Amino acid sequence: MVEEKDWKRMYDLIVDGKDGASVARSIKQKDKAIARYVAGLKLLSLNPDDMYHRGVFTGFFSDFGNKAIELGADLADIRYVYDNCPNPEELINKIKGYLNDTDQRARIPDNFFKELRNYKVDVLTEELSRLPTQAAYDATANKKNKEIIPFKITFYVNKPQECYLDLDIIVDLNGGSNSYILKEEYNMKTDLTGVFGYQELYNAVWNEVITKKGDN
Repeated sequence: MVEEKDWKRMYDLIVDGKDGASVARSIKQKDKAIARYVAGLKLLSLNPDDMYHRGVFTGFFSDFGNKAIELGADLADIRYVYDNCPNPEELINKIKGYLNDTDQRARIPDNFFKELRNYKVDVLTEELSRLPTQAAYDATANKKNKEIIPFKITFYVNKPQECYLDLDIIVDLNGGSNSYILKEEYNMKTDLTGVFGYQELYNAVWNEVITKKGDN
């Protein structure tokens, strides 16, 4: 059956925009593959019957379903676990806040969000409709293959208390490192100025958010 560690593993994959193919390949036990596949489908409100075609699974987390088949399971086995597994309503509702911003989260390294989750800090991200700051325009003037994305990261250190960073992310479309410019911060004092990199962003959030979490 589906255990807490299965929910957590699949939750992490979803909010980080990963398909889990490498994780699925490493599984050696049929029941584990079934549990991970069912957890992923439940979190996304999907049905295994709809994902099964001509003896194989397709779509979201299909590598887990097909690994289960490889290890001796069939659709009936997976359906049995699915039908007898309660829906994790709290996680399903929580995950809805992430599904529309997975592409934007890819602008920031995965570990940034994983470490916050490890400290039980909920995070929501949002691509903003505002214009970029003048500082961002200046930083990208006469530079090709740069894209500016106004972006907000809200941290819920202790609900309902929140703090946030309103940033411009300067994306290198050639695959190089991104850079950031702070427009505004709320309930935070990061001392971030000018154009800064990921490590400076990480350190600032760690000092402000994780330290606050540890003080409570």
